[in-house]
Amino acid sequence: GVIMEISYSKTLSLYTSADVFVAGGGPSGIAAAVSAARLGKRVVLVEQTGVLGGASILCMVAEFMTFDDGENFLSGGIGREVFDKFSFSHVYNRISYGIRYEELKRVYDELVLDAGVEVMFYTKIVDVIAEDGLVKYAVLSTPSGLQTVEAKMFIDCTGSGILADFAGAEY
Repeated sequence: GVIMEISYSKTLSLYTSADVFVAGGGPSGIAAAVSAARLGKRVVLVEQTGVLGGASILCMVAEFMTFDDGENFLSGGIGREVFDKFSFSHVYNRISYGIRYEELKRVYDELVLDAGVEVMFYTKIVDVIAEDGLVKYAVLSTPSGLQTVEAKMFIDCTGSGILADFAGAEY
């Protein structure tokens, strides 16, 4: 096929500024965003779908794997907090835990809302703008069109490493 290059230029609006920008609304993105917000940081989390929780929610297979080694509970932080919201037995017998995915969605929603995280659903990262090797802006495709978010720190919690890839990082 014929390969053709097209030059494209557009002035983008700055949607908002944040201390921390988190790409991806799965369990790791939720933990990163909630942890930063609880430290008093202004956090924007972008998720390309309409729900938090990642593949476990989208594929309706919300299951927690073993949290123990047979004698000790091994998880802490946000993982432990989410686990405790389900009132599972703390008998350490190395079992997995099936969860109703609608309940898990509510737990994730409450975590980010209570922490004050701003969530942008149906938002996809399409590029970054970097200066001196540091990401300054994420370029986003939102329901309102192309916009940018400026942040002091960018955290990539996407399943594909898209933010890191656009920034030129090896992965």
